[in-house]
Amino acid sequence: MKKYLTAAFIMTLFLLSVLGINAYASEYINVTTDKNGEYDIYTVPNSVSSGYRYGPSFIVNEDKTIDAFFASSGSSTEQWDWIMYKHFDGKVWSEEKCVLQPTPNSFDRYSCCDPGVIYMGGYYYLTYTSTMNYDQTDNSLFVARSKEPDGPYEKWNGKGWGGFSPKPIVAFSQDPALWGIGEASMTELDGTLYLYYTESGTQGHSTALATADAGEENWPLTLKFRGYALENTSSDAIDVKYIEEYDRFIAVASDRRMTEESYLVFYESKDGLKFKISDICKKDVFAYCHNPGLSGDKRGHITKDMSCFVGYAYGEEWGVWNTRVLPFSLSLSGRAELSEQYAPARSPYPFARDTRDPASLDITGISPQTKCVIRSSSTAGKIKLSVNYCTAFRDKWKSISPLMDEVKMYGYDENVIKAIKGSMEFEVTGAGETMVTVELRGHITYVYIFVYDIAVMNETRSLLPAASTVFNIFDSSDGRDAHIKSVLYYNDGTMQYITDNEWQFLKYEYDPEELEIDEKGHIIPKKTGSFSIKVSKYDLYYTIKVNVTEALSDYKDFPDVRRTSWYYPGIRYCFERGYISGTDKGVFNPEGRLTREQFVVILARVDKVDLSFFTVSPFRDVDAESWYGPSVIWAESGGYVNGIGDALFGVGRPMTRESIAVMLHRYSGDSSVYPSKLYSYHDWGNVSSWAADSVNWAVVKGILGSTDSSRPILSPKMTVTRAQAAKIFTSIDQI
Repeated sequence: MKKYLTAAFIMTLFLLSVLGINAYASEYINVTTDKNGEYDIYTVPNSVSSGYRYGPSFIVNEDKTIDAFFASSGSSTEQWDWIMYKHFDGKVWSEEKCVLQPTPNSFDRYSCCDPGVIYMGGYYYLTYTSTMNYDQTDNSLFVARSKEPDGPYEKWNGKGWGGFSPKPIVAFSQDPALWGIGEASMTELDGTLYLYYTESGTQGHSTALATADAGEENWPLTLKFRGYALENTSSDAIDVKYIEEYDRFIAVASDRRMTEESYLVFYESKDGLKFKISDICKKDVFAYCHNPGLSGDKRGHITKDMSCFVGYAYGEEWGVWNTRVLPFSLSLSGRAELSEQYAPARSPYPFARDTRDPASLDITGISPQTKCVIRSSSTAGKIKLSVNYCTAFRDKWKSISPLMDEVKMYGYDENVIKAIKGSMEFEVTGAGETMVTVELRGHITYVYIFVYDIAVMNETRSLLPAASTVFNIFDSSDGRDAHIKSVLYYNDGTMQYITDNEWQFLKYEYDPEELEIDEKGHIIPKKTGSFSIKVSKYDLYYTIKVNVTEALSDYKDFPDVRRTSWYYPGIRYCFERGYISGTDKGVFNPEGRLTREQFVVILARVDKVDLSFFTVSPFRDVDAESWYGPSVIWAESGGYVNGIGDALFGVGRPMTRESIAVMLHRYSGDSSVYPSKLYSYHDWGNVSSWAADSVNWAVVKGILGSTDSSRPILSPKMTVTRAQAAKIFTSIDQI
């Protein structure tokens, strides 16, 4: 029977290949790094105390040229981060150029960092992270676009492109004391844009996925949240590409970032949402690495004949980071390659420095530095701009005034100011606000000018929402409830970012039977339905719409699952992902024993395997047409489960902790040898010899722990309950 199944399985693979379906779906992507071709694309200048170009985003063009984007330090305390650009012509890298700066007095006023770039419909779209919070938290995700990779870029304004009021495409609605949302990566497949971004909030550090219509010019309006690609990982931001040859997605991040034991970790996904670890690269990677980026074409694809490389920042001291480019090749194998996690760290010493003569360098950016915003009364006669330039070293800033013959200033409203020829001065012509675009040798910066009427300078001018005005939340908080955030503008051109429930500034009007707003500005629902909140200051106001729906996490169909129980988070996690379901009696039965067939059904759901091909049973007690039959056949064909002898699977038999460890170990494909941790448990001798390696693996991976809170006990032969299984499967996505 076994031989017949093997032949049938081989025939299935053949048919899959004929139909154009990936026959390697159960294999893993392996990454082989090559130190021979590595180099530093950026080294910290010898003349400065700090410098960095992290989070690289690469586009490899058809002619083998490369466009690269990096996050760098900005110009001052008013602009923390810029995005820099370099071009490789096939022989050498160009000098860098600043292509994106914060817009003064706007929602991205402090920062433009963490670039993610893709080319669609004739435009380069550049996503970036920014915030209005001077504490460098409460970040949101923004995007800009340009016809050329080196700009000029126009930013998304909430409805379209351009202007000087950029708005986030994904806003952080949680506690403003948390890091927030950003660090995006994009790839396009079959007309769909896959947008990945970090969410570091009350639920920990995760990577979210949203999709949009790649054929729509205003695609940010079509964004839809799809779920979490990674949840509560120790990895930093992932950079995602699509591998055409293998029909799957690949992602890279750093783990244990900025430490001596840091390394690069690669993930893979068949559907773009569910990612699992496929490889760890450490022996060729410098310690203290972080924020890596993958090479790919304009669509975010890795094509068959493309030379692949990863760029990452490294350096022991904070903000003193070089950027390394490391080539690699891809292949498939039957298991994840994780052994390098325990390899010795590669020393970054001696730490290379850029020793070029600063006087020989070209201009790489211009900035008003601490004078990005100028406020003046309408009675003032003149306003003078102060703009400086820098090189890649950022060691000295020099005024552009001596280069006035090359300076262009445009885009401003002459009803507010009028240029005085041959100088950086403007004549004040009336009250109002305007933005001056300053250009020098293709480098662009902006100066916001507000001319106020003294008679009304202390009055409020406008009130705007700083996050979304439509919130879709659950009736039971999952920690991601809406948080009201507002921006209050005054007639003297100043602005106030209001995130707490500051009643002295704003008034909130709502039905207290429907909602509640706590002292931190969180919206707490009291019932389901659609409700509104009016946020006002005198005669200025805006309205928030709150749609409250019943949460799946309440488990209304599971009356035997309490929210306060220890197993509630595990059941919720697995239920919401479709790994587990209730019994035919409408309950979950958390204390019920987990059987062998129940286990393989859950495992098949986790793998999201197409079970329609598994129709021939190798076991006498498994009907291929039963609710568990195809899952058992799939698990046996993959080598994850064996029978109990005499061509029997053992339907109805309970799963023990050690048998679960064995099956999950086989499923992981991890053949690495790990130092034994079993001897630290009092009952280590009770582990069956055939299960010892797998139980040790499960302990190392954090899948199994002690069953006794007072002493280390493994209980390897304990029957696993359905509640315990749910807790175990919360770790399955990371093995």
